[in-house]
Amino acid sequence: MPLALRNCIAMKFGSTSVVGGLFFALIGGACSASSPKDTPGSATASGGGPTQVTTSGGGPMLIVDHDNSAGTAGGCASAGGSGTQEKGCDDSCSAVGKCDAGTCRVTDNTGKLSPEQQAVLQKGGSADAQFRWLYPSDKTVFPRGLTPPILQFDGGSADAFYVHVSFTGFDYQGFFGPSDPARLKFSSALWTSLTSTARGTDSVKVEVSKLSAGLVTGPISESWIIAPGSLHGALYYESLPSAAGAFDRAVMRLKLGTTAPQVILPGADAPNVSADGSTLLAVGGAEGFINYDLKAAMTRFTASGAYGVGGALYPDGSLALFFPFNAATVLVDPRTGASVTATGLPDAPNHGAEFNFSPDGSRVAFSQDELTISLLDFVAATKTFSNLREIAQNPKGFITTPVFTPDARSVVHNIDRELHRVNTDTLQASRLDAACGADTPAGSCSSSYASVLPVSVGGYYWVVFSSGRAYGNTLTVGVQPQLWVAALDHTAGATDSSHPALYLDDQDAEVLNRNANWVLDPCQGDGTACSSGDQCCGGYCRDSGGKQQCLSKLPDASCAAEFEKCTKPADCCDKTSDCINDRCAVPTPIVK
Repeated sequence: MPLALRNCIAMKFGSTSVVGGLFFALIGGACSASSPKDTPGSATASGGGPTQVTTSGGGPMLIVDHDNSAGTAGGCASAGGSGTQEKGCDDSCSAVGKCDAGTCRVTDNTGKLSPEQQAVLQKGGSADAQFRWLYPSDKTVFPRGLTPPILQFDGGSADAFYVHVSFTGFDYQGFFGPSDPARLKFSSALWTSLTSTARGTDSVKVEVSKLSAGLVTGPISESWIIAPGSLHGALYYESLPSAAGAFDRAVMRLKLGTTAPQVILPGADAPNVSADGSTLLAVGGAEGFINYDLKAAMTRFTASGAYGVGGALYPDGSLALFFPFNAATVLVDPRTGASVTATGLPDAPNHGAEFNFSPDGSRVAFSQDELTISLLDFVAATKTFSNLREIAQNPKGFITTPVFTPDARSVVHNIDRELHRVNTDTLQASRLDAACGADTPAGSCSSSYASVLPVSVGGYYWVVFSSGRAYGNTLTVGVQPQLWVAALDHTAGATDSSHPALYLDDQDAEVLNRNANWVLDPCQGDGTACSSGDQCCGGYCRDSGGKQQCLSKLPDASCAAEFEKCTKPADCCDKTSDCINDRCAVPTPIVK
């Protein structure tokens, strides 16, 4: 039975109870069946939305998978005739190990170690005082769907490794061969099983010992967190030439979890992409701008020198803010380049810079002369900006690049190349030390050009940024900046809400990568194949004729799954969810 059942919320008529870690909530008027073929004691696993089963008690029970995109689980499965679920292993366990009384047990001897070597490693030792973790960091939050991380260590080379990974429902023991410098990497199948099995509340303990010249060091241990969701959308960023000049500047696109980035606009940089993924603005020749239609893969409009740089797009790509050099800020129709009459914009030369709209388009954040971060409210129907106020300051200067979180209630920005986050309601602020890397052995906190995914995934917001920090023992401090991703808790306040960052292995480390824009893919019309509601223009993704398809309307009395459209939290099937940027989003998990 898929372990996705442990991440489900089941809503059943007539009772409220806790059974096997699942919450059964009393509702009046259950969500409608995902398939007319559902029979008593069975369920149709839809993956992209709630599944309804009929229980022996006579009432329908809705099962909601907290990760509609977890490839191996594929949604919630049969709950059985009584409406309760038995504890089992995730389907992915069969590819790597054996399910033993609800625990996926995996033993792997990739390094072909002898029984004697295995026994020595398992006993542990303390031969190398320099043996320590370099990457990833303790308490890192990993999403599902990415390639396995490369585990990297300080100290001398290794002749062999022993790795033990353990958490509720999973136990892995692996033996790896020699590596200089000391590194190892899990197989894709193991990583899929590990991340699919782990719940957001699990603390994943990882212990590593090494054997070198017959002497053992370790175990050294870390704890990781697995967010129950796969990252959505794509990154659009600029790549600049390497030191050898082998690569001209270009705007690139990277779909997370794929193998290689794509060139979108050669000879361009400074990309700004609308939150819906439909429109790209970039700087081309003569400091002009290029408007590129990402749906049609074609250039709509170019202008040389007309508006300077820094165009910020409205979420649907229909408007753009520019700050020309030594001129007033201007609102533009990016499809034609024509200026649009607007009221309430800052009018002093260079007064407004580095604009960004909130994902819902109701606010604009910008840096004023690199001294403050300010907000404006915006009404698109009347093209009116109002309620100018400051939310962050840095009298020494260089406070820049503000970007909103999906709820538009906090802003991530830079102060002297360090990441900070400010709550736009309370004005409480903190430096994002964990994401910034201030506590890593390298001690480097140089991070800039942040962008935030417009939707919450697995209970976290996700920020991408550029940093020249060390990447384990692969890249040293001061290399050309590369792209990193970190999880943020939903709540922003006076304490650090970030988690240690992940290096994106799919990028080209031979070039400078920065100024990323993290956006959703362009939405699809009704009847188009989908895996989650944020891929659909109508807002819903459900099973229809055995396939996941986009819908504009749910059956009467239905509720919305994670990533599906909502106007209030009560619209969501999971009653612990919030409605964030008009999408149902589960809360930040509380790790055991």
